[in-house]
Amino acid sequence: MWATSVETAARKYAKVAMGNVYVITGPVCEPGIGSVKARVPKYLAKLVFDAANKRSWAHWYLNDDAVKGSKPIGYAALVPRTAVRFLPLVVE
Repeated sequence: MWATSVETAARKYAKVAMGNVYVITGPVCEPGIGSVKARVPKYLAKLVFDAANKRSWAHWYLNDDAVKGSKPIGYAALVPRTAVRFLPLVVE
């Protein structure tokens, strides 16, 4: 699902955008588990930022094969979920 909807949508948007499009993708892990405190990605996130239009949105999904697609969330909703201000000088 991630490859067919999220990745494809981000690439398609970047191809038609009038300026630079920045994409930040990564896992969001839970606290370590087990005796070695292995960190397991619980969520996957992809932030898309269109610099020319100062527009941003994020895809946020549980790291599970059974997950179905959903609408993107806003930058303001992503920041508290990750505790990371990805674009502090541009979007607030």
